[in-house]
Amino acid sequence: MKENKKTHSSIFETSLIPFLMTFLEDHKVENIVLIDLLNKSTFTDYMIIGSGRSQKHVRMSIEILQIELLKQGHKNIVVEGLPASEWVLLDTGSVIIHLFTPEMRSFYNLEKMWSTDFRPIHHHEEKLGA
Repeated sequence: MKENKKTHSSIFETSLIPFLMTFLEDHKVENIVLIDLLNKSTFTDYMIIGSGRSQKHVRMSIEILQIELLKQGHKNIVVEGLPASEWVLLDTGSVIIHLFTPEMRSFYNLEKMWSTDFRPIHHHEEKLGA
């Protein structure tokens, strides 16, 4: 039985993250990072970042993953970055997968950008010394 939980972006199937992580590992995607964005973003709940060995590896991994997700009944999947395949994004709604070539991953460094604390800075409080 599939377990679902309600999140701010959609109904999230709790088995989706383990499926995605296993799929990427099985397809030899390297340096896989899972980033929890619950309560930190308005556009997704989780982000997965990984590296393919080449543009062809990135493209084929995403294409096969999209087919598998469609077979499981996931709808409204968005894929961007094909056919160049240096950086390909697959968006399920509740999870966004970014697959890069090693050079592009190093250049964009999404892990660093998303590892910051997202608390807003209140300029008024800063001026008052609060």
